Amino acid sequence: MFTIKTLIQLITILLAITGIYLAVHITNILRSRIDLKTLGAKAFLNDSFFRDIWILLSFGCLLFLLNAIIQMKDILGSTLDESNIYLMQNLIVLGLMTCSVVSQYKWYQLVKLKKN
Repeated sequence: MFTIKTLIQLITILLAITGIYLAVHITNILRSRIDLKTLGAKAFLNDSFFRDIWILLSFGCLLFLLNAIIQMKDILGSTLDESNIYLMQNLIVLGLMTCSVVSQYKWYQLVKLKKN
């Protein structure tokens, strides 16, 4: 049966595979085709890149905080049942994976060479 949990897991796996691909591709570009000084200048001179990376990083930290609060359910005396907690944790992982892949894509856009 196809449930919301299964859908979240499939999307998380697809995002993880995409993230691995982007990380390997960016590493190959950095090794062979781009000057690191030029890359540094592009990163700091591009306002939207800098802003987007910080937003993604902040959102990821917020998700880690939310996960820590959920983990403390026994201490806080939460009334949530286990299936809801499991679903929330899967959504947090999906959110973190999304932040990671979008961040990697932003880096890919920064390092890729424009074709004339």
